[in-house]
Amino acid sequence: MGRTSQISARLSGRAENGFVSILRAIVRHLEDGRLSTMEFTALALMVLRADPATGVWRGCASYLALLTNRSTSERAVQRALEGLEKKGYIKRFVPPGRCGNYPILLHGHEVAEGPRRGTRLNAVATSDWKNPVYESAQRAGEMRDCPVPSMRGKAEADSRGK
Repeated sequence: MGRTSQISARLSGRAENGFVSILRAIVRHLEDGRLSTMEFTALALMVLRADPATGVWRGCASYLALLTNRSTSERAVQRALEGLEKKGYIKRFVPPGRCGNYPILLHGHEVAEGPRRGTRLNAVATSDWKNPVYESAQRAGEMRDCPVPSMRGKAEADSRGK
């Protein structure tokens, strides 16, 4: 196992097998310019590494740069994280005056396992990462302020398409 793989496996703390659900609508966000390539890459990496039971990923820009084998500068990743937060895809809880890994909540993450299975993380409504807000994922239209149309509900997405 290479150095990058060892660090990656140690930091992730999660199994690297199984499946992750990613909405196809996110590709449209990349195609129409709502997401930059780096924002898309950062978001995809966080989704793949997030705790499936919570939708929380612990990391930082330097860790994401490490995951890209340092092919992207740490500053470019920092800008991508800032953009994703400003656009409502994530919510970061950066401890003041510290560097290193910190909690990042993935807005709209559908919980795949554990007692919250069948709910979605509402990062926008969350003010404390230790007490995230979850909403039912059983019916369309319950998530508000979510950047991905399919998470906001079919009626809202249809009204914009007409």
